[in-house]
Amino acid sequence: MMHEQLSETQLEEDENLYLSLMLSMDQQVLIPSHQVIEIISIAPTQITPIPQVENPMMGIYSWRGEILWVVDGSSLLGDTALCDRQFWGPRYSVFVVRESAEHIGIMVPDVGNLGKRSRFCSHADPPKPDASPHISTNPIAPLKQTITCPPIVDLVDRISQLRHQLRATWN
Repeated sequence: MMHEQLSETQLEEDENLYLSLMLSMDQQVLIPSHQVIEIISIAPTQITPIPQVENPMMGIYSWRGEILWVVDGSSLLGDTALCDRQFWGPRYSVFVVRESAEHIGIMVPDVGNLGKRSRFCSHADPPKPDASPHISTNPIAPLKQTITCPPIVDLVDRISQLRHQLRATWN
């Protein structure tokens, strides 16, 4: 997943709140906070695997007396599956989201912070013109800062796509 380049105006206009999550040491995504119902911490051993159901579906978990399907969020979002990593942690965070009439759990390695999008973006100064006679700069047009932000991921849309793929496989 690539980072997005935004203008200062685009960043200022986004008043929504986002949760950041790290899929790996160098891959961060933002989740619209209104999609998350609850975040729980569970051990992978608490998930009951379902035979013949493949990644990114991990299995089911009992949540508040309800069966919660748990999906590997890293795999769902294009990173290495949690179970394929060298270190399989003792506990992971699970985002509980609502898709259609069901709750789905999205297991991720690390939950970051809550905030406006600008909190998670990095600002880089534009390259300074050098003294080379071959490069001309326009003194009237100031060089703008580059703003790089983690991508926003719509979990509900990703889960809906996964559900359609699974139904096609099972039928």
